[in-house]
Amino acid sequence: MIWLYGSHSPAFKRSFKTFEELCDYFRRYEQLSCSYLDDSYTQAQKWDFVYHPHRRFTGLSERLRDRLNTTEVEAYENELDLIDVYTGSSLYPEQYPVTANLNVEALMREWVLDYAFAHGFTVLQTFSNDVDDVSISDELQGIPSPCLETRWSQGTLWDGG
Repeated sequence: MIWLYGSHSPAFKRSFKTFEELCDYFRRYEQLSCSYLDDSYTQAQKWDFVYHPHRRFTGLSERLRDRLNTTEVEAYENELDLIDVYTGSSLYPEQYPVTANLNVEALMREWVLDYAFAHGFTVLQTFSNDVDDVSISDELQGIPSPCLETRWSQGTLWDGG
């Protein structure tokens, strides 16, 4: 179970079964947040994790294929899926062709934790099925637990070791 806490409201708490669910939540949260921002929001501030199946490339006309960058051409020619990762600091995403060596789950998990840190959220992951509810408190922050992994708002990561 993955728990999400918001620093902007002590009462804010949500739970997710997977990092993929939390990633989807953050993507929707980002889209809603951006739609209410004024004109000062720029594309360079964008946060997103986009998985492009190879079939999206197969429908491109020859004229549009000329506009693909090197990574996109590699994915297209090798019939690979492609992941675009935006982290709020560039107009252009980091791009990853999906190969057998790419750990998509770890990449998504890292994006989720980076997003949470940058936006003042705290993420807790429980590894035990016995934990039904977890609350963040001063006592919990100082006590290592074998069933918790935490990236606190201060930016530390405890790996359970």
